[in-house]
Amino acid sequence: MQEGQLYASWIPSRACNFSCKYCYSLGKYTNPRRISVQRLCSALREHGENWLVHISGGEPFLYPGFIDICKELTKYFLVKINSNLSLKTQIRELSKVINPERVELINASLHIEERERLNNVEDFIENVFLLRNRGFKVKVKFVLYPTLMERFQRDCNYFNSRGIELFPKPFKGKYLGKLYPKAYPKEVKHFFSDSMFSSSFYPFCFKGINCIAGKSFIRIDSNGIVSRCTNDSSVLGDIDNGFKLEKVAYPCKSFRCSCFGYDLIERKPFERYNSNYNLFHQVLSNLKYMSMKRFLLHSLNFMLKKFRLFVKS
Repeated sequence: MQEGQLYASWIPSRACNFSCKYCYSLGKYTNPRRISVQRLCSALREHGENWLVHISGGEPFLYPGFIDICKELTKYFLVKINSNLSLKTQIRELSKVINPERVELINASLHIEERERLNNVEDFIENVFLLRNRGFKVKVKFVLYPTLMERFQRDCNYFNSRGIELFPKPFKGKYLGKLYPKAYPKEVKHFFSDSMFSSSFYPFCFKGINCIAGKSFIRIDSNGIVSRCTNDSSVLGDIDNGFKLEKVAYPCKSFRCSCFGYDLIERKPFERYNSNYNLFHQVLSNLKYMSMKRFLLHSLNFMLKKFRLFVKS
């Protein structure tokens, strides 16, 4: 995340028109309270206009008046949208009325089994190119659920032949008693880039590390309540009455991050530790969520950096 940028993660609704078996919020929160987009903009602008509003769900295009909401938000802020790109009419309208320069990125989630069940894989491809031809940046992500591992390379080859690169997104959770992403076999882990591995596989514990959530990052729920993040529900205010940002970064309360992981940490681990850092929790987390080989590599890296600091001093 860029220095000086403010980030708001807004989930207007959990409603979705897909039924993916790996979705953690399936069937929840389908009737949220409507939030005034004018009030939302006003509440954010009280803290400046340097906001990136990340809109997710559920499927945000299902939210009533979503295109008008995007119109209003992009008058003042940049937006980023997570979508399954299933609602063609709304996507076509957005591509016509929204300035692509005000949309940092559209994260297009390819839920391949749902697409095949609904017989609309081609619709997804058409919508990706519709947006790209209008100047929008579109990144296509593929949740690598354990049952999809065997077909992922085949799907990559097919979509590459159509001019679309697939980016694997790690599944985080349990499947057949195994904890993922740790349980991915070696032949699958190479699908993930180093940056994806470091930010999404969480090779350390977040508890006690200073985090900018609440200072430069906020979460807005479907009822307009503003909190630090998904894991820390400390209320900062609400959209109707305004909210206050923290003046400093406070320690994370969670062992694992469900938000943006590395991006929210004030100071990267293995570079310099702060007084709130709990090495005991770090070791426990590494042993639980990492392979022993990767844990030893990180430990060696940590000791080498400590040694270099000692030599310099």
